[in-house]
Amino acid sequence: MRKSKILVYNVLLFIFLFPIFDIIVSNFFLKINGVACIKFEKYYYELKKNCTGNYKFKSSFPVVKVYTDENGLRTGRKKINKGTDNNALIFGDSMT
Repeated sequence: MRKSKILVYNVLLFIFLFPIFDIIVSNFFLKINGVACIKFEKYYYELKKNCTGNYKFKSSFPVVKVYTDENGLRTGRKKINKGTDNNALIFGDSMT
């Protein structure tokens, strides 16, 4: 009986202390370079041009690498070769 009480107390202690420890460490000790590629204005924000950095879009999301091009748009890691032969015009809404 005594061992089961100790086990229950340890589990409860872990359940309550681990999230508190995680919040303290992530907010005060881990520095994420998330604001480096974001330029905040009064009523909106935009991404900086030709920038590479880490960002966490929501607190529950993982940290991701963000790459922007010369227009301030998110791109992949590789540079897109913009040739004159590969032009496309696409109309549509957000589902497109």
